[in-house]
Amino acid sequence: MNDDKVRFTFNENGLHVVHINIQHLLPNLDEIYKCHLSNQSLIDIFGMVETFLHSDVDDNSLRIKHFKFERSDRLQKRGGGILVYIKNNIIYRRRYDLESKEIESIWLEIKFPNTNPF
Repeated sequence: MNDDKVRFTFNENGLHVVHINIQHLLPNLDEIYKCHLSNQSLIDIFGMVETFLHSDVDDNSLRIKHFKFERSDRLQKRGGGILVYIKNNIIYRRRYDLESKEIESIWLEIKFPNTNPF
């Protein structure tokens, strides 16, 4: 992220999803939490690409209060990677059956009460 602080604002209702190209997550993780995923945040799902994470980065170092997460690291070469934070109150399942080795992606099926999953 750069010096220009970006703040996301939403109406109160609905599912609020944000997706950004983070260009190296670890140096920006504290800012992501403070600015976007704090306890007061309306963001429900926060997706990031180009995380540059690898298997040496432990899941515990990525945990953020009030969120679960799914990650997909690029294993063969430097760069890439995806991380998605999902608010704890959202019921979801990861759809590995829709993911491909050729395209970096994370697929999630979201379920709200009294609705079909999407």
